[in-house]
Amino acid sequence: MSAKKMHKDEFPTRDDPKAKGGRAVKPIEISPEKMVERLAFLHINKKDIATIMGITVKTLNSRFGDIYNRGLVQGKRAVRNSLFQSAVEHNNTKAAMYLDNKVNADPIENAEDLSNKLEELGKQLYDVAKKGKNG
Repeated sequence: MSAKKMHKDEFPTRDDPKAKGGRAVKPIEISPEKMVERLAFLHINKKDIATIMGITVKTLNSRFGDIYNRGLVQGKRAVRNSLFQSAVEHNNTKAAMYLDNKVNADPIENAEDLSNKLEELGKQLYDVAKKGKNG
């Protein structure tokens, strides 16, 4: 007896006699707008999203441009919030430096300037953490 070999993209369905027991396979239903927003939230670029959806980048921009931008902004905000929380709660120096560079776009001239900026940021983070525990 030779069983038919399944292609990696084929999935058994409830009607398939060879399908194992368990739940019936349900298709994933998501609106195109929600898909664009979620993929943008994950910082997937427009070219890749257009390919996933089977449309051109031009169509993506014209039909879903605002939705893409909203998802991208929400994703960036989530990353910043996570970094801030890590910097405050876990004394994460790398996260603090990244946030400082994003917030204060002034160029750092030398090591002393960097040290002063980090000290200032540390004080600010300490004050925020102190307020959070007392507030």
